[in-house]
Amino acid sequence: VETLGCGPNSGCATVDPQKMRICTCLPGYTHKNGVPSIHLNGLTNWNEEDDCIECAPQTCAEVSTTRSCVEIDGVQTVACDSCLEGFEFSNGICRSCPVGEWANSTGFCNACTKSQEGCLTNGVPCVKVNGEHVRYCESCSSDYIQDNGVCRDESPCAGNCEDMCVATTTTDYVCHCTQENTILDEDGHSCVCRDGYYFGRSECLPVCEMQNPCGPHAECTPSIRDKRICTCLPGYRFGGPSTQFMESLQLPYGSWDSRFDCQVIDYCTGLEVGSEPFFGCGVNEYNGEVPACQSVANGRRCTCPPGFRINARKRTDTVTEGVYDFGTPFPGCQDIDECELYQNIDELTGMEGILCHDGINSRTITCPPGYWAKGENQFPPNPNVMLVGDEPFIGCEVIVTCDVYNGGLHLNAYCTSGINQRIISCHSGYHLNDNSTSVVLTGDAVFEGCKAIDPCLINNGGCEGLCEKTAPGERRCSCGDHARLSGTTDCVCDIGYTKVGFGFCEDTNECSLHGCGPHSSCTQGLNTRTCECLSGFHFRNKPRQTTSISVAGTAAWDSTYDCVANDVCDVTFGTGYGCGTISYSNKPVECTESVGLRICKCPTGYYAVGGSSRSISVVTGDSFAGCQVNDNCNPFLTGANGGTGCGQNTTLDIKCTITDTGRTCECPLGYTNKGYTTRSLNITLGSVFTGCEVTDQCAISNPCGNQSSCTSYIGYRLCTCLRGYHFKSLGDSRIPQELLMAGKKISEGTAWQASDECTLNANCDPNFDDPPSGKFGCAALSGCISNINGRYCTCPAGSYIPGVGNVTLIQGEGDRAFVPDSVVFEGCIQSDFCDYNFNSSNPGTYGCSTELYDQKPVTCTPLTEGRVCQCPPGFFVKDLTSDTVTLVSGEFPGCVDIDECTLPQLSCGPHSTCSTTEIASRFCQCDTGFHISS
Repeated sequence: VETLGCGPNSGCATVDPQKMRICTCLPGYTHKNGVPSIHLNGLTNWNEEDDCIECAPQTCAEVSTTRSCVEIDGVQTVACDSCLEGFEFSNGICRSCPVGEWANSTGFCNACTKSQEGCLTNGVPCVKVNGEHVRYCESCSSDYIQDNGVCRDESPCAGNCEDMCVATTTTDYVCHCTQENTILDEDGHSCVCRDGYYFGRSECLPVCEMQNPCGPHAECTPSIRDKRICTCLPGYRFGGPSTQFMESLQLPYGSWDSRFDCQVIDYCTGLEVGSEPFFGCGVNEYNGEVPACQSVANGRRCTCPPGFRINARKRTDTVTEGVYDFGTPFPGCQDIDECELYQNIDELTGMEGILCHDGINSRTITCPPGYWAKGENQFPPNPNVMLVGDEPFIGCEVIVTCDVYNGGLHLNAYCTSGINQRIISCHSGYHLNDNSTSVVLTGDAVFEGCKAIDPCLINNGGCEGLCEKTAPGERRCSCGDHARLSGTTDCVCDIGYTKVGFGFCEDTNECSLHGCGPHSSCTQGLNTRTCECLSGFHFRNKPRQTTSISVAGTAAWDSTYDCVANDVCDVTFGTGYGCGTISYSNKPVECTESVGLRICKCPTGYYAVGGSSRSISVVTGDSFAGCQVNDNCNPFLTGANGGTGCGQNTTLDIKCTITDTGRTCECPLGYTNKGYTTRSLNITLGSVFTGCEVTDQCAISNPCGNQSSCTSYIGYRLCTCLRGYHFKSLGDSRIPQELLMAGKKISEGTAWQASDECTLNANCDPNFDDPPSGKFGCAALSGCISNINGRYCTCPAGSYIPGVGNVTLIQGEGDRAFVPDSVVFEGCIQSDFCDYNFNSSNPGTYGCSTELYDQKPVTCTPLTEGRVCQCPPGFFVKDLTSDTVTLVSGEFPGCVDIDECTLPQLSCGPHSTCSTTEIASRFCQCDTGFHISS
């Protein structure tokens, strides 16, 4: 039974003796309450709360097709018939084996205990080797390679690493460095010191543990290779005009230059007062004053003006000064919020809805609507009270509205006080202007008063007809013409009359109640009606001369006398009926009935006289004029006016076919009727044939698809893809060159096929055309981005594109250009980073220097992207303590002479004096009383 059933995704079984049905979920579904089936007695309707829902998924080899769900960790889950390898099977549940165990053929988990040959370190998981489950191996001996936990007895390591070699596959290996603080070099075979270490003596040492790595008041942080980063301690900054504003210096291995020693900072003045967030206390004014600043060790003390506190603290905090270390910006000052400062005092009143507005050293308390501050008994009531400093708030009390506003009372009403409102109620027999008996007024709203009740104004006093007020609160009911009271309120009509509303009645219209049947007219009379058939109809089962029937009272119409249509095709009705008795070519004229007329249809080869086709409509009572021969394809039948035929003088083979209404003129293939879009056209008798004209084959919907052009020819159209596109049917690669720009010839009447749509050329595929022309793709080692009419070619780092031919360089990007699809891309040119004049518009951004130092040039070594500049012996790179610098872009800063006597590693030893006399040399002279030991 549809109204009972068992809900979706379930099966239903009935047990007749018990008048019971059992609802069971289909496999893969379960009831929302978790039970497999539900028993329902008698005609108990199905409850949607018991609908079967889909079980949660489970990883199975085969999902059960007979069982419903199983419970896994409290969740109803799909049951399995079998599990995947590595899973344990139990009662429809598949669980993965614990780490270190595997599932046998019976579906139970066993531990892996056997080790592999050649294994040095065992792992926990199991692996399968030669059909046997053994323990996973994390590292193998040198005669074996480790391959995803398996030791294999082949090794490619022999003699390929400087330190330690580990085979990864039968042909691949990985080198390792075992000496402390060493890593593999870029070649992947030799070992170098790790970042932050330098090679000293026979081991790698921390670069920050060298003697005086960064000078006083500074911290040293290891960087890449043997470089270190020096950072001044808080409260200090670097010396020297070129480094004093730098946060840190990165230096290669070498002695510290004392010119850069960190110096103490005045945190109140800093570089420029207020120019940096780490100096001073700001320039913002608070009530006309700026915060006071006092420089202290590693920072400054900032004090807010009176009445303000430090910002960015707890909202109830009133701290007015604080010390801020270097690197910490001063957060500014904020007005003290007395409302939050004394919030707990206000909450002691135990009342909700109290508002507080903060002021300068004050707060204003606003009581909730309907309350005022205790002790503030004034009129009109004022809910606000201003408190200065920590002046306590004593609370709010209810305003007795009926007393304060005197209830707004009038005669015939009484008042009930409420919180911020009063209820005015009218006495019995009175009401308000909206007919209600009470109103709630808020605040000092004005009460308009009560007035006496008019019972006729409320639901018409309960009267069905007229209501008349006879006394205050009293009324009398009455009825209209042809009606009388039934009881005290209802009205009933006299016999023969019908209610029209509000206790009035009118004469019953029998025609509107029962009528006279179809195809008739009804005339209302006194307790009667007269029925007459419409023109062309007569009463059924009555003599033909019967013109009307009278029906008494409200009797129903007898359908056996319904009006039926006259048989207009029956010639016995007279000359105004039928289609005559004459035959044409031994064939009669066909007659078809219709309401008030008939349709006469002449035999084939004839047309109706007075019409232009075989058929003509004749009004009942009019005579049919007969038929005459039809020769509509004779062009000379109507003379030179062209009212027949399909043209007299034409070289085209135009086909003419006679029709019931005239003829059909069909133009040959490739032509259409003038002024029309079809080859064939029906032309009525007497209408002129205008001739044929060439068909525009491209004027149809979607003649050639998207991204194409269309050219019309007689009987066909030619479709050609726009530049940058080709027909999809040609494929995406190795397209013959002669087919790329060729068009497709589509015969008239053939629709465009989606498989021939035009699609973008693969401008980045060098093999797009066949044979390859070089006008697609970019040269080797170049990046390519396809465009509609060409491609963008990008050279790799260290090379550029010469702007020649039709190649258009992208402004500001010498390594990227647009190449049209008609141009062959010649490739990239390697940049010469050591050619000083390589960039003629900005000399010096390439190369190192044209200047000589001690008659020796600066050495330039090109890199893949950039160059290495090295000063001659006796010179350092300007602003550095090294003779070498690597530059990717920008100009070389130049070289400066080294003062060898200032370098600790080049000193002259104790009891001696050092002086420089020549470039790249120093002169050592023993003090008086000493001589050179050698």
